[in-house]
Amino acid sequence: MKDVLLLVAGAIVCLLFTEAWKWLGLDKRCDRYVRRLTVKEIPAKRLQETFLLGQRDTHTCIIDGNGVSTFRPDNIVCRYEDASLAIPEELKQDVEIVATAEEQKRLQSQPHAWNGRMVHIRAFTPSRVENTEKNQLLFALQTAQYYHFVAANAAIHREFQHVGFASPTRKRLIGEFSNWRTEVPPMIVNGFPLNLFILTDDDNKLVFSQRSGAVAIAPNEISCAANENMHPDHDRIGDGDRLDVPTLIRRTLGEEIGWKDHDSVAETSLLAFAIHTGSVAYGLFGYSRLPISYSELQLVFAMSARDRHETRTLIPVTFDIPTVCGFIHHQNLYNGIGAAAVLVMIHGGGYRLTDIDREFLRLQHQSNQLPT
Repeated sequence: MKDVLLLVAGAIVCLLFTEAWKWLGLDKRCDRYVRRLTVKEIPAKRLQETFLLGQRDTHTCIIDGNGVSTFRPDNIVCRYEDASLAIPEELKQDVEIVATAEEQKRLQSQPHAWNGRMVHIRAFTPSRVENTEKNQLLFALQTAQYYHFVAANAAIHREFQHVGFASPTRKRLIGEFSNWRTEVPPMIVNGFPLNLFILTDDDNKLVFSQRSGAVAIAPNEISCAANENMHPDHDRIGDGDRLDVPTLIRRTLGEEIGWKDHDSVAETSLLAFAIHTGSVAYGLFGYSRLPISYSELQLVFAMSARDRHETRTLIPVTFDIPTVCGFIHHQNLYNGIGAAAVLVMIHGGGYRLTDIDREFLRLQHQSNQLPT
């Protein structure tokens, strides 16, 4: 009988303790603490469809990706049709102007471009692999002319830097288009660039770059360390109708950085497919973690990067929240590059979005207090 009474008393005490624990809210606090230790936070802060850093809009729509999960390179399926994108009547004169200007540069032995073939995204579908639910991206690709790209995309990007969404070329070519998550905008070349940051292991640097003044898109602007468009010839698998993302990764690191290790695909994490809705520029974003220091990376870049003329300089930034957020803020990288760097902080550094966001709010508040 005594044992029964002790059992009942223990049950009552346990019940009262449980109810008091809940009433004080300690159960939720404990749960949040455990989750904080065991899972990364998924960034979901949006203004309508675009990504925010603090209170600043990046104008970047992240079509798929969250900084936590990654895309396996072989789960990005690129079906290629060798058919040329027609140049719309509204742009034919613009393309001729580009062709004439580039020919004049060539005749004067100045840096110039030629009208090569490039990839155009005709359609895309974010998907998931059957059974495993791994992230998957499906693309339908075709060929476009580089001068079409310069006449449309470069003009929109240049005008957006000065007048924003009032860009006359943007209004003329895409009008009120806003179906960023499901369709491609008309009239322009929807290129397929791979944009990779470099994360050095030995000295913990996140590497950006400043682009050369001679490139067609974003001259002199700060970008990822390596930027390269998929090519219909250089990235094709055999004679089939597939273009290969692992090949694109190796080519990007080899040509842009000078890194030719065949393990570079395994060292690369692809985090997001996104579009900057102002410049109307797509991008596949991620980072490569390389087992070298920044000084070693500089040497590799100087000695081996075939396309080093496209980059003015590499920029190392200490990989922690205050330094990376401060660099983004002071360089005004409230665009796709800043958004992508935040995803790298979440995935590559294990940092929480709320802590990153708090730092951006602090920086923005501090800037607002400065005398003008």
